[in-house]
Amino acid sequence: MKIFISYKSLYVNNVRKIVDVLKGAGVEVWFAEYEVLTGNYESFEEELNESLEEALENCTHAILFTNHAWQNSPYCKIEAESLLGRLNKNEIIQICSPLEEYPSLKIQSDKELNTIIFNQNNVSNILEYIFNTFKIKNFSHIPNYSSYIKNYQSLSFRYGSINTFPLNIYKKLPPASELGWVGRMHEFVYGGKILGIWNRLEINIDPYNSPIGLLSFTDFWDKLKTDDRAVYTKLRERAYGYIRQNKLKENGLHLYIHEGQGHIGLTYYSFGKTDPSYISWHRFYSFTINDDKYNKPVTITLEFTVFNKGIAFEKAKRNFYKLVPFFNAMVGNFKYTGDSSLQFIPPKSVVAKKKRMGSVIGGIISIPIGVILFVAINYYFLQLTSDFNKIIGVILSCAVCFFIGRAIGRETAEYFIMKEYFDSLLSTKIGS
Repeated sequence: MKIFISYKSLYVNNVRKIVDVLKGAGVEVWFAEYEVLTGNYESFEEELNESLEEALENCTHAILFTNHAWQNSPYCKIEAESLLGRLNKNEIIQICSPLEEYPSLKIQSDKELNTIIFNQNNVSNILEYIFNTFKIKNFSHIPNYSSYIKNYQSLSFRYGSINTFPLNIYKKLPPASELGWVGRMHEFVYGGKILGIWNRLEINIDPYNSPIGLLSFTDFWDKLKTDDRAVYTKLRERAYGYIRQNKLKENGLHLYIHEGQGHIGLTYYSFGKTDPSYISWHRFYSFTINDDKYNKPVTITLEFTVFNKGIAFEKAKRNFYKLVPFFNAMVGNFKYTGDSSLQFIPPKSVVAKKKRMGSVIGGIISIPIGVILFVAINYYFLQLTSDFNKIIGVILSCAVCFFIGRAIGRETAEYFIMKEYFDSLLSTKIGS
């Protein structure tokens, strides 16, 4: 069985909720986000057309996510006509996503399609409908995601919160990279088991517009309503360099729509450097949000990693897709709250005052060091006997140490000021 997914990217988040569960159940699905990757993005149209043609010829079933945007898309019309011409009605399901004021499917056909209405609260019912209609086995083995997620608590961190966070499962871990208060300074790591499968979540917050932040884009919404391909061409173009630079084994390129903006998602996998039986699968989300208070972009990335060892590649892949609905739910419930957890912002006047104080303290402390230094140098090397020469030597030694001490004191003061600042950024609170 191979299911073809026809959809319009405007509502791709809804489509992904169904597709990822099907993949986790081992169903073969043709879904553009997992088939049309960065690869040869220069020949995007040719590659997409060839992949579509092959998928339409070889699929045994189809799910049409219909709506007005889908109805008006020439590409979706071609897909629907091909599918309706090849498959019988029990091999096609129409999901109205969302339900609109008139029937979405208006293509000449003598087939009365199996139809169900998409609703955020009835995803389990939709999945059961698909499994029963297509006679797919093992529906009883699909986890009840809703029952898991509704019991989740809330995680709050700088710039945002996740309202469905499995605190009862995840534990806070040390950061994956120990780079101090510079570099990836805003990093929160959680790990644990979901459905008995080890996984980890890394949340990285960059108060500057990092290179990965450029992968998000906001000037796409009107274009998305009319031309998916133009949007995906831009998506592939922006992701290409990042994927190649980081040498990722790409498996999915996702357009993630959040609060009216387009953001990027990546699915990739990697093998252990020293142990090839170690396989990790990753789902990476990147949000770029403008902070109105400080009028600058903020990049937030959430990366989920699923660990597998000593099992076949395909089983590791299925384990990963079993957990993806949890990841989507967490990211879907991410809320931007602004720079609310920022506890300390050092004003320029305060910074200047503390740096002057550090400079003075450093200079004063360095004077006795200068005397001790001259005595040691004179004893072992210079061996001056004239009191005048000794006095001049002490003065010069103290002067050099004084200026060096001032510089060290000033830099040390700045270090602790900024450390206090970034420590406030790193503070995180857990609430129920």
